[in-house]
Amino acid sequence: MYFCIESTYLKITILKLKVMKKLKAHLHTCTPAHLPKPLFYGVPNLRSLIMSMLFVFFLGSCQKNETIPLPRHEKGMTENRESNPCFPADQETCNDTYVYNTPISYKGCIVYASYRVTTCTLTNNCIRVNISDFSWTYGTSTACKKLKADFGAFVLVGDWASYYAAFNVFYKSMTQQIELIVMQDFITNGGNPEGCLFTLDWIESGCITFCQDGVDEDGTPILIQELCGAGCCFRRTTYTVGTGNEPIPGTPTITPGGVCDPIANECVTGTNPCNAVCDRL
Repeated sequence: MYFCIESTYLKITILKLKVMKKLKAHLHTCTPAHLPKPLFYGVPNLRSLIMSMLFVFFLGSCQKNETIPLPRHEKGMTENRESNPCFPADQETCNDTYVYNTPISYKGCIVYASYRVTTCTLTNNCIRVNISDFSWTYGTSTACKKLKADFGAFVLVGDWASYYAAFNVFYKSMTQQIELIVMQDFITNGGNPEGCLFTLDWIESGCITFCQDGVDEDGTPILIQELCGAGCCFRRTTYTVGTGNEPIPGTPTITPGGVCDPIANECVTGTNPCNAVCDRL
């Protein structure tokens, strides 16, 4: 901010000299008797007026360039799943709904989840639910700080295998909680026609790795999820409806969509591999 103000002052000083030089030259070559009056003639405090206008202009321009970046480490990766081969081919008419900041809990940490819910009419006129484009934001509670610190402890000693094992349990818990929320809403709002199964597909795309991007104020590693390979995976779960109209999940089936086709990523090493997304479903 100090640099910005000093730069503004320098610009104002230069423009002030240029303006005053032109005004003086104009006044010396014009006589009031037979030539037009100079610009702003008769306006009191001309110098103050010009200086005020220039200061407001340049200070405003300087302030517009100041931006505060969002904390990347507080977000999960939002993946683009358009034209994803893991979207089943038997889905015809589909409608999307985006859901933002749904609170879910893991070990006392409230995480805010955002995702896309797609309801599709199948060729047999039944309806299937898809969930995709999932991202999340950690809360700021002590429990969330501890959760991130527990994850980071593995990274600090280079134990990426243990990190991914712990993270995958966390990720799977989030997806299962979201499924129950979405399916409950689907059942409550009419559900499927009689004779149709209640099925839900959780769809992932790409292969992922994590990169360390420094540490936060508590000394916890800041971990950024990044894409390191192409591929996809989906988990299909068939639900039944309980006596209280609640969704009861069956045993899911997990289907990979091809192999993980590597994409260059500097974070991928012998100890920190590129991971197939099926591993966390």
